[in-house]
Amino acid sequence: MKFQWDEGNINKNWIKHGVSIIEAESIWLDTDRKIVVSRITTDNELRFACLGMSNANRLLSVIFTFRNGNFIRPISARVVNKRENETYYGH
Repeated sequence: MKFQWDEGNINKNWIKHGVSIIEAESIWLDTDRKIVVSRITTDNELRFACLGMSNANRLLSVIFTFRNGNFIRPISARVVNKRENETYYGH
């Protein structure tokens, strides 16, 4: 998988949520990860949420979109909330 980060989002996720880009990208290695449609933005860009266990053993939510057909463009990364935790574990 190829990731394409916006420079501003790299620092924002670390400062606001304590999630590095390496940890955020690692959730795609979780074979139990869940991907759900998050929303459609005002410019008709479809966004998704990937819920998965990171290499630091934290359950994360990474909001992302696809760019240029070949890249995953992460927008935000943080620890999951209660609803996302239930979605991941199927409760």
